[in-house]
Amino acid sequence: MLRVGGIGVDARVSGGGEGVRAKQRFELAALIDERIVVAMQINPQSSQADIEKFIARAKQTYDEKLAAELEPEYKGKIVAIEPDSGAYFVGNDEVEAADKAHAAGCEGPFYFLRIGSRYTHRLMTPRR
Repeated sequence: MLRVGGIGVDARVSGGGEGVRAKQRFELAALIDERIVVAMQINPQSSQADIEKFIARAKQTYDEKLAAELEPEYKGKIVAIEPDSGAYFVGNDEVEAADKAHAAGCEGPFYFLRIGSRYTHRLMTPRR
């Protein structure tokens, strides 16, 4: 279950056809996006520079402190990094990692990264 006012999301996607799973993934992505925006308290006054500094701190924390520790055992999983405290939480997806963070009393904001990769998600189009 992810952050924001006690609203929880079960990240397991099972059953139904591919159309149902695609709809569930879309709904999950929308909730994650909504919650990340709320957790980071992004508002019309937030500057792009502040967001970029936050991302840079999180990536630096991962590169300097977490990569060597996490990659051998957790490659492919998601890590939620709270760069100001240095706290991190590993899960199968963003929801699980954020749940672990909240259970430990961390409120974020978090930067999510796929362990062993420079991106969390990659959008691909079918080849023709």
